[in-house]
Amino acid sequence: MPKQKKRFDVEILGTRYSIISARDKGHVEKVANLVDNFINQVMNSRRGSTSMDAAVLAALNFADAYLDEKQNGEDLKREFRTKISGIIGNLDTYMESRGES
Repeated sequence: MPKQKKRFDVEILGTRYSIISARDKGHVEKVANLVDNFINQVMNSRRGSTSMDAAVLAALNFADAYLDEKQNGEDLKREFRTKISGIIGNLDTYMESRGES
């Protein structure tokens, strides 16, 4: 059964946004704070940039971090499968050596 979605109000760069999410309030606020802080950091480090410029740069950075984490997850899955295959091969060899295959 899908989680019930709720409406949350958050503030990013002084603007209120209404977010609909199945996540809890703490998670939604944490995400909004992360976005707000990151955009503010970009704006403070790049004087004269607009909030749109900062939002685009923030989105690019978040997308980059997401793709890195996705690749790391895929690498871990591949490593896990390789190790499991090795363990299964070792077990098969052991069972065969005992005549239990």
